[in-house]
Amino acid sequence: MGFKHKYKPITDDRLVLTTKEAARLLGYAEQTLRKWALYENGPINPIRYGRTLRWSKAEVYKFARVKEGKHPANTALPSDPISLNLVPT
Repeated sequence: MGFKHKYKPITDDRLVLTTKEAARLLGYAEQTLRKWALYENGPINPIRYGRTLRWSKAEVYKFARVKEGKHPANTALPSDPISLNLVPT
């Protein structure tokens, strides 16, 4: 018996995430992110396309690092070539 809903991978070429994807990455309920957007009191703000909410992937990753106790200035995004050791330093 398989699952009906499978998670789509979050690829490096995308700059924004859906509410479902951002909530899954952060470990919050989707409704929590929607409340942040509604009351404009959350740690990250969405990008609005009409009635649709999208979340900046960079902001989500930055907040996830702060939430884990890591300082965001000292860590690079996963898609950053330097963090992947693709660029000689």
